[in-house]
Amino acid sequence: MEIVICVIVGIISFFVLLAIVYKLRAGSKNKTEITETTTTSVSNENVKIDYTYYVKKKSYLTDCEKEFFRVIKSIVYSNYIVYPQVPLSQIIEKDSTDRYQNELYRIIDFCIFSKDFEPLVCIEINDETHHQKNRYVRDQKVKNILNQADLPIVTLWTSFGVKTEYIKERLRKYLKI
Repeated sequence: MEIVICVIVGIISFFVLLAIVYKLRAGSKNKTEITETTTTSVSNENVKIDYTYYVKKKSYLTDCEKEFFRVIKSIVYSNYIVYPQVPLSQIIEKDSTDRYQNELYRIIDFCIFSKDFEPLVCIEINDETHHQKNRYVRDQKVKNILNQADLPIVTLWTSFGVKTEYIKERLRKYLKI
C-alpha cells in the first residue's frame, strides 16, 4: 500500500512540476510578468527575493522615433552626434546638497552633441497624448530643468509630420546647419 501511495504522490508531483514549467515558459513567451517572492532568513533578517522574468523589446525606438531620428541625422550630417533616449541625468548635474535626483531620471527623445560630446540641444517628439494633464506636467518639469541648465529644448509635433524643412527650421536656431 505504501508503494501505491508513493507512486500516486510521484505522479501528482510530476504533473504539478509540468504545469509550473508550462506556465513559466508560456508566460515568458507572452511577455507576461511572473513574480515569485521568497522570504529567506539572513542574519535574522527577512530578505525578499523577487523573481521577475524579462523579455527583450522588439526595438529601442518606436517607428515614429526612428523616422525622426533618420531625418535629424540627415540634417546634422557628420557635424554633430545624435543620441536617442537620453536620460537627463547623463547631460545635467544637480547643483545642490540634496542627494536625490529623481527628476533627472526622465528621458529625452533625442540629444544633439558636439563632436566633444557637449550637449547642445534636446529634442522631444510630441503627439496628441502630450496634451493630457499628466504628460503636460511632466513636459513642463523637463522644460524647466533644461532651462535652468541653459540647455535648449526643441519640441517637434507629430501633427506637422516628419518633414526635413520643419525639423531643420526648428534646429537652425541652435545649430550651424
